[in-house]
Amino acid sequence: MVMHMKMNARVAVPHAGARRRARSSARCRGVTAVELMLAMAVTAVIGLAVAAMVSATSYGTDSSRDLRELVVRCKTLSSRINDTVRQSDRVLAAGDDYLVLWSDVNGDGEPSLHELHRLQLDGDARELLAHTASDTAPDTTWSVDADFAAITASLMTSPSFPAHRWAGGVSTWQLTLDAADPRDARLVSYRLSLVAGDLHESAINAASLRNR
Repeated sequence: MVMHMKMNARVAVPHAGARRRARSSARCRGVTAVELMLAMAVTAVIGLAVAAMVSATSYGTDSSRDLRELVVRCKTLSSRINDTVRQSDRVLAAGDDYLVLWSDVNGDGEPSLHELHRLQLDGDARELLAHTASDTAPDTTWSVDADFAAITASLMTSPSFPAHRWAGGVSTWQLTLDAADPRDARLVSYRLSLVAGDLHESAINAASLRNR
């Protein structure tokens, strides 16, 4: 009876080799957990890096698209100014931020309201405006020597000479004529600058008057 109990006791005690294998298995499981945590950390870092790259690429794409749009707007506005100058016969007045053009449509040699264009830079609003006679405006006529800077300035608030917005975001419109007296000018040169946020686009252009 006593020997049977001793045998049972010996069976219940784990073998030394089994204990070593159990400790080794536990150590293996601990290393695997650490490796898994490291792998997760590396994956997270790579994910953040990829997200930053995608964000930077997206920002660069948006910025490039905005710049292309700004370049197109600048070229379109320059083309419109050039066309208006080329269709005009004479400059009647010019200043730092305005240009008055006359197209002698009926050939009578006398400027009338329906033959005038006043291009005006609104510096506060950063807009380039074109004032022309409305369809219902009276066909007033003046001498070619009249003060068209003052005449058109007084008409700018009148419904007979409304403004048409040609472009926004215009920060600069600097005019240069090839003659001291605007009426003697044959060439209109200008520097144009447009802005959109942090983007900036400039153009230097010139156009000749018709029949000059």
